[in-house]
Amino acid sequence: MAATVSKTHCHHGHELTPANVYLNPQGFLVCRTCNREAGRKWAAANYQRLRADPIRVAKDREDSRVFRQRHPGKVREWSRIAYQRVRQEVLALYGGKCMRCGFADSRALQVDHVNGGGHKEHRSHGAMGVYKRAILLIGTGEYQLLCANCNWIKVHEQEEYPWAW
Repeated sequence: MAATVSKTHCHHGHELTPANVYLNPQGFLVCRTCNREAGRKWAAANYQRLRADPIRVAKDREDSRVFRQRHPGKVREWSRIAYQRVRQEVLALYGGKCMRCGFADSRALQVDHVNGGGHKEHRSHGAMGVYKRAILLIGTGEYQLLCANCNWIKVHEQEEYPWAW
């Protein structure tokens, strides 16, 4: 046990700090980073088998529901971070500036549906769904990046009034 306590790094090179180590029931120091990576590898290797078990799927769904109820603040924060990450990815993929005027402030850039229909899609799939679809359909000409001003000018020019649907 003395050899384990005097170590400063695990065999994968991760630093053994109090935040990155725990003592398992057998009395060994375990690197949290290595343990997390091993768990991810195992889950990836066993994904199909786990998804084929309806009891496991139902339990996972219930666990997820309970977690969301108990920790709404965490879930809200994670969702906000994921939304921002996907939005920044979409803005970068579509050039990061307005297609009409070249405005580049990300706070005012919007994903525009070239042929209209964005209001319906946003209502049915949400903003995250629109962004994910925009990533999948990049280069098809179905979406473009416009600043808020140019987007509203286009709405009026093409009479794409969302309140008329």
